[in-house]
Amino acid sequence: MNDPWHRIEGSVRGPDDQPVAEAFVSIAKASVVLPEIVQMATRDGTFAMMLPAGEFTLKAWSADGALTGEQRFQVPRDLHPRIVLHPAPSS
Repeated sequence: MNDPWHRIEGSVRGPDDQPVAEAFVSIAKASVVLPEIVQMATRDGTFAMMLPAGEFTLKAWSADGALTGEQRFQVPRDLHPRIVLHPAPSS
């Protein structure tokens, strides 16, 4: 029997392609029902989580809120999503 959960290992990068330390990462959209998940990336901008097969959109933002970004991907096809952050829109 196949394991229905997959380890996702991703990274959060800024517009200069440098890691964004301690960025927040959450699941903005999912094709399956999941509890709300928000976690903090490490100092080198990496994160990991366990997800079932499905389609997802990850949202990430810098700790100061100045940068934000999203990345769509499919599990199990894309197990290493990369989220590139850009300046957040002014309100």
